[in-house]
This record gives sequence, C-alpha cells and structure tokens, in this order.
Amino acid sequence: MMNCGIIIAACFGYDTFFLFLPLSADEANLPSEMGSLALSLTGILLLVGYIVIGLLSDAIGHVRTLQLAMFACTAAMFKWPFCTSGWSLCLVASVYSFFAGAFSLQFSIISEVYEATSKDSLMTLFALFQVTSLPSTVLGPIIAGFLIDRVSFIVAAFFLGTTFLIGTLALLFIPKPEDQIDMIIIKYS
Repeated sequence: MMNCGIIIAACFGYDTFFLFLPLSADEANLPSEMGSLALSLTGILLLVGYIVIGLLSDAIGHVRTLQLAMFACTAAMFKWPFCTSGWSLCLVASVYSFFAGAFSLQFSIISEVYEATSKDSLMTLFALFQVTSLPSTVLGPIIAGFLIDRVSFIVAAFFLGTTFLIGTLALLFIPKPEDQIDMIIIKYS
C-alpha cells in the first residue's frame, strides 16, 4: 500500500502549514494582521484551486496533476520560513493553498484504479486512506510545535517540508492507473 505511505508522509505537513501560518508572521516580526490576511487568502485560493486543479486533472490526468501540485506545495513549504515581508508570506500562502486542493485528487485516483471493484470495497479503501492520514495529521502539529519551542521555526518548517517532499517523491513511483488495473486483474484472475 504505497499510497498509504504517501499519505502518512504528506499529511505531516499538509494541515500543519495552515495551523502555523499566523505564527510564521510573528516569527518574521510582521504585524498579526499579515498572518490573518495570509490565512484568509488560503481559504479563497483553496476554493479557486479546487476548481482549476479539477479541470487541469481532467486534461492531463489525476496522478500527474497530483504530482505537479505536490511539488508546488513542497516548494512553497521550503520557501515559507524565509518570508520576511507580509507580501512574500501572502504569496507563499497563496501558492501553497492553491495547489493544496489537489490533495483531494487521491480519492479520484482510488476511484479510477478500483472502479471495477464493488462499492463496499471502494468505501473500505476510502476509509483506509482516512485512517492512514490520522496519525500524521495528529502528530504533525505536535512535532512541529515541539520543534518550534525547542529549536526554531525554520527547523520545524524544514521538517514539515521534508516529510511532504518524501510523500511527493514517493508519488513518482506510483504506476499509472491503467497499469494498476492490469496488476489487479492479473493478481485476482
């Protein structure tokens, strides 16, 4: 279940970015209004990103779109601790949140790969993916908070970016949906 490993690695950073975005404004000695503005932009651009990424994924494929979007999110996450102005923080938050909507494409990919299975099996896979993301979604903010308190914000941001990068790089090794379907047919025939 390589997909589960990708989710575990990527979820460490995915939600934690949104949680610590206002704190990053404080770390850069920016007014708290800039952190609030950056966080507000994430909501708007997540909505726009869901629509645009959805249309893009229909054109170039769900797996390829998820790969490109996760690389963009990883780049934004590594740039994040170096935001020294309010506008650079807003720009990084905008790029991250626009492409973060692609994270929901995993469910489209599961549906494509396993469409030949029963609805019960498909729902079991969806539940497995949700349960898989739980440990990293819970532990990611705890570990990041610990690193911020004990070391620095930069170390925490790089930890989150690295885990997201591991998930992104692992995504490169997922076979195409057509190949996965062929593997399933061969395995169960």
